[in-house]
Amino acid sequence: MYYIEEHPNRRMKIVVGVLIAVCVFLSVLLAGSYNKLASAGAMFASMQEEQESIQAELVSTQEELLSVQAELSSLQDNYDSLASGYIYRNPTYAEMKSFIATDHTNLNEYKVGQYTCIDFAADVKQHAMGQNFRCALVEIEFPGGAHALVAFDTTDQGRIYIEPQNDKEAQVFIGEKYWEQWSSYYSSYDDTIERIRVIW
Repeated sequence: MYYIEEHPNRRMKIVVGVLIAVCVFLSVLLAGSYNKLASAGAMFASMQEEQESIQAELVSTQEELLSVQAELSSLQDNYDSLASGYIYRNPTYAEMKSFIATDHTNLNEYKVGQYTCIDFAADVKQHAMGQNFRCALVEIEFPGGAHALVAFDTTDQGRIYIEPQNDKEAQVFIGEKYWEQWSSYYSSYDDTIERIRVIW
């Protein structure tokens, strides 16, 4: 029987070869891991920069939103201020009658050349606006002159003409006489209505 004796140098070479292979494998593995780690680090840095950019944009948007909200609040205040004094509405018939009953323009004295029909009408219109009621200045023309009164477009009974010198409802129709509807008034001229102008 024969025995083959392995030479010690051969074993050493095998061990060294295995160790070198392991080292090479570990080096490749570590290099790949390093590259992945470096790539991950770069991606993290990029994401961090993007996050900072988004955060800065968010802060800017929040500041802009606060500015817009402040401007909107200012506009709302201005609207409320305007609406409280300059938004007029058509009254109901009952509101119109109540207003006329409490308005005492009709008690003013008619003075030729100083305080005439146009002044009565203008005062009633101004007082109605003070109550936020729409009120029209109405001019009716006759062959021999003209006259001023007021009108309300009531929400439930339509347009109502008011003679501001006596607070009575007036019948205003083209072709009809105006003053004879009140027996207490006498006209020395032809008061047939030829034209009606309504000015809001």
